Amino acid sequence: MRVLIADDSALIREGLRLVLEEADHEVVGTAATGTELVARALELRPDLIISDIRMPPHPYR
Repeated sequence: MRVLIADDSALIREGLRLVLEEADHEVVGTAATGTELVARALELRPDLIISDIRMPPHPYR
């Protein structure tokens, strides 16, 4: 399965990547912001996106 990981924490992104790759999933990319997530999703067309719910830019801050 082709997976895109999105989280503002580099530690979380890397940890998820390691766990998923160990389970034979293909991590096709990562994103650190909501804006980057949308661009990567459109570019990479993953089968699954694992995303933090609140990432920068936060519209209500």
